[in-house]
Amino acid sequence: MRRLNMAVVLMLCLGLSLLSCRPRARAPDTGTGGLSISVVAPHWAPYPIPAEESVIFKALEETQGVKFTFDWRQTTDYNTQIAVLLSGGKLPDILNPHQYGVIALKDEGAIIPLDDLLEKYGQNIVKAVGPDRVSGWREADGHIYKITSIVDIPGSHSWMIRKDWLDKLNLKEPTTWDEWLTVWRGFRDNDMNGDGDKSNEIPLALDMDGERAVAALLWAFGIQASVDTQFCVYNNNYIPVYDHPRYPDFLKAAADLYREGILDREFSSRTQADLFTIMDSGLAGSTLTWAERASISTTTNREAGNRQAFWKTVAPVKGPFGDQLIQARDWRNTSYCITTAAEKAGKAEQIVRLFDWLFGPKGTELYSFGVEGKTFDYVNGKPVLKPELLTESFVSYRTAGLQYAPFLGIWTEDAYLQCLTRGQSYAQLADQVQSFYDGLFTVNKGYYFNQPVTQTTNAYTRYRAELISNGVCVLRDRCIAGQISADEFMRQYTALKARGFQQIIDEGAAAYRLISN
Repeated sequence: MRRLNMAVVLMLCLGLSLLSCRPRARAPDTGTGGLSISVVAPHWAPYPIPAEESVIFKALEETQGVKFTFDWRQTTDYNTQIAVLLSGGKLPDILNPHQYGVIALKDEGAIIPLDDLLEKYGQNIVKAVGPDRVSGWREADGHIYKITSIVDIPGSHSWMIRKDWLDKLNLKEPTTWDEWLTVWRGFRDNDMNGDGDKSNEIPLALDMDGERAVAALLWAFGIQASVDTQFCVYNNNYIPVYDHPRYPDFLKAAADLYREGILDREFSSRTQADLFTIMDSGLAGSTLTWAERASISTTTNREAGNRQAFWKTVAPVKGPFGDQLIQARDWRNTSYCITTAAEKAGKAEQIVRLFDWLFGPKGTELYSFGVEGKTFDYVNGKPVLKPELLTESFVSYRTAGLQYAPFLGIWTEDAYLQCLTRGQSYAQLADQVQSFYDGLFTVNKGYYFNQPVTQTTNAYTRYRAELISNGVCVLRDRCIAGQISADEFMRQYTALKARGFQQIIDEGAAAYRLISN
């Protein structure tokens, strides 16, 4: 099987933008008439169920002659469900790998490489990914196994702070590490929420737990960690974050923040949902989370009676060495693999053709805007969402079945902004919505970095639970919580290398070299 031809990628990316003009010609025949596709994938709120009733899938059936049969699963135990599915031997046509892992599915003979099919029938998909992102598309063996949704919006998360708390302390927005320390200590030492209890405020709470806990603080030390917060690229070498020369400085700083009562005492286990609760309840003073929460949590606090509450998005925390970083939005959203069962049934080519149509102009329009006359109208040659889809911003938009994230498509910045602003200018937006907008498009400009891809090699898949999730991450959390010293952390981390962690490192480095060539 050949790797996707880079010359083809470059040639395709010289074409016109997918979204530069309204396509008026009839969509080309995808060759999918009468095609039935079975799907197994995780589903999560706030997307409507059943998907088959949403505008996207009705339109696909009407215009492309394809019928989907969805078998939605819960995200919580999805890996177990996939293991049971594989042991049963009956595969769907397409499968979302989720956390089970693409390489694990490949090794079990469940999915097929897509390089040749994409080269022949996936021109729109290839062009949408582009040459700069191809390496992040490949797996550790150098091949492409999944078709991945694309979100064409630069940011997703932002640091934010309770501006009303700053005003109460007569402090300005922090721009240096020392200023952040002053602010955090002020939040710790004063009854900021006015409930008579000085001990229940959490100066710094973050929305990533488990393996990814305290990721945002890693960035303040110049460590550009992977999505799972375990690896980084340093001097063009793929290494664990624990081997980065700044890691000891990060570990000491995080431990100091915890010891001082600044860092959330439950940093290692507080879920994102838990974070949202304490933000909405007036208990957190600063955080890094989805920029949208600046608007949601401000509104929630105000509706609860605190009319002065204001979550303001701000530039990333600048670390003690001057590093100031934030993750760029991961363009890789939901992914699907084509199974060996689909290949045996002669469906693989048709499935790629269908997704290629979805990644073309009309398919992109369908995913982001829906159907002309039903969910949008053309205004001056551009699709404009109907007002009733914007009454509750993203909620009403998603309720209509648009940007159906459990499935595949390209979500355009234009559609996103229409939902965010509801057709208003920036000046017309409420201050909390301006804060949301700023977190995506203003305050983080110049600070984004693209997170390196975690190389899900055989060793990574085999040892991840034992040596990473229940190994080095537990040691890290114990060190930050003051239960073991930094020297003891390094001693036990080094011991993990002899038990298989070094194999993870070596295979990951080899895979990185392969996909980077």
